[in-house]
Formats: sequence, C-alpha cells, structure tokens
Amino acid sequence: MSSRILTTSPDEVTVQNGAKYCLVIDFEDRSRTGKIWNEHGEVEWSYGPLRNPLQYSSRNPFNKPDFVVFDANGNPTVTIRRVSFVPSRFHILDRENVIGQIAMRSVLLNKYKIEIAGIATCAFRMPLFTRYFHGHFNDGTGIWAVVGPGTMQWRVLLRSELNDVRLLSSLAFIHNQWFRFG
Repeated sequence: MSSRILTTSPDEVTVQNGAKYCLVIDFEDRSRTGKIWNEHGEVEWSYGPLRNPLQYSSRNPFNKPDFVVFDANGNPTVTIRRVSFVPSRFHILDRENVIGQIAMRSVLLNKYKIEIAGIATCAFRMPLFTRYFHGHFNDGTGIWAVVGPGTMQWRVLLRSELNDVRLLSSLAFIHNQWFRFG
C-alpha cells in the first residue's frame, strides 16, 4: 500500500446505504470490554478479553489475553490473538481457523494493515491530532470513523459490501488498542 493515500469523504450513496455502527468501550469495566451497536440502537456484538490458552512464548511475552467478539447469545464469533510481539501482529480466528491478520505498521501506533480472507486488504489510518480516521482499500476509501463524543466511542461507516463481523471485530480491536495504549 502506498504511503500517500487520498482520503475521500463518503458519497451520498454510501451514507444512505452503508453500514453504520457505534463501537463503545464500557466505562465501568476496566477489563477492555465493550459493545458494537447498529444504527438502530441495538447491540449486535459484545467483546472482551479471554485468557489465552497458550502458555508463555516469545510471541506473547506478557501473556496478553485474546480479544474475543461474542454474538447476541454470548457465543464467541471472532477471536484476535497476538502472534508476534515485535513487530506487533495478530491473527484473526474464526473458532480455531486463521482467517486473517492485523499488523501494526507504525511505531506511533496509528497505522494498521488488516487482511481478511474474502475482503480486500485495508490500510487503516488514525492521523495524529484529528478525530477522523479512515480505511483504504485498492479501490478507495471504504471505512470512515469519527471519535466521539468521548474517546471510548467510535462511530463507523462502512461501504455496504464491507459489512462483515470480522472487519468490525478488527476495528473494535484497533479502537481498544488505541484507547488503552495510544
């Protein structure tokens, strides 16, 4: 992916037909839990940490827990697990099958590369000193995110063909990383 990418605002069709979500980190819980709300104000998924079943390794020296997204019935849907400490890389798992990866692309913790099977590769950028974030694909911008009203909430717009729980799980994970460590 090029380092120089032109960010475009969503067109009217995308605003009208795109998937709209709100990613909210729970305020009262200090253990990285949260919810993904749809545009109708309903909780579609929730997320939180789950103890990593693997023992200590050089890939995860601090034994950080997995990041797991649960459906409305509380069943695990997507798991994100650290596979490399430096550089930071995470596998996206559907049950125990690797279906993609997230890689940190900047020491400033503001650029990620998201690769998911069946979805084009995305360069997700969080420019410094702004609350507007975006994800670029080969055919242009496909993800728009706005921080607010507080840092624990992101409002996300996806092009309709990108409406996928695996991509939303990746964005919730990045939001959580950004909030906790950024």
